Parts: sequence; C-alpha cells; structure tokens
Amino acid sequence: MIKQIDKKCTKLGNSIKSFYAKTVEDYKEPIGSGDATGYYKEGKLQMIVAEYTGKTDRVQAEYYFDNTELMFVYTEDTFYAAGALQGKDETAIWYFHNSKLIRWVGKDGKQVEPDSEAFLKSELDEQKEVQRLIRLLK
Repeated sequence: MIKQIDKKCTKLGNSIKSFYAKTVEDYKEPIGSGDATGYYKEGKLQMIVAEYTGKTDRVQAEYYFDNTELMFVYTEDTFYAAGALQGKDETAIWYFHNSKLIRWVGKDGKQVEPDSEAFLKSELDEQKEVQRLIRLLK
C-alpha cells in the first residue's frame, strides 16, 4: 500500500504544472502568515501546498489526495535564528488509506506505533488541518 501511495504522489507532483491552482492567504498559530495553494484537475482537488513563515521557522506542508480522499501528508520545518539557518530541516510524513492513518514517520525519522495515543491524536490533527485548508480554499 505504501509503495502505491508513493507512486501516486510522485505522479501528482510531476503533473502539478498542468493543474489549475488557487492560492489564498492564511495564518497559522503559532507560526505566522503564509498561503495555501490548492491544485485541481477537472474540478477535483489533487494537492494542497501550504507555506508559513514565522520569526524563527518556515513550515511547508503538502497534502495529496486520491479521489478526494487524503492519502499523504509531508511537512518540513526549517528553523532560523536571526535570519540565518539554524540546524537542519525536520520532516514528517503521514500515509492514509480510506481516510485512516496507516503509517506515520515522525520528525525523528522513526515510525510511530499505530496503537499509541500520539498516533491517534496525530490522525485527528492532520484530518482537522486538511479540512480547515479545504474550507479556506473554497
């Protein structure tokens, strides 16, 4: 299942230039201001890219969809100090199937146990955030 999702995401990423794009301004606590861009093919949402810049970091999140259902989330945090890069980027990824989180690789690069409280909370948090972005893009 994971390999299939990866293939679909690669295909979407390679096709992004052919999609209709709609960008809206957004603000996300505690990071700061930014924007969200929805990418559509034949009226169906294929992908959302949200970017936020704060005083100490920049966050980019990518949400990929398959037949209007969330299938993959990728986030990257870049930390700054006085405008200069500090440390390295932190990334996390989430895989969904039938609207359920099936794998989460945390910022430490390790898989989070599916039966953990953190896993369940993260599933809800990611679903809430993507629904917020979808409403914002309408």
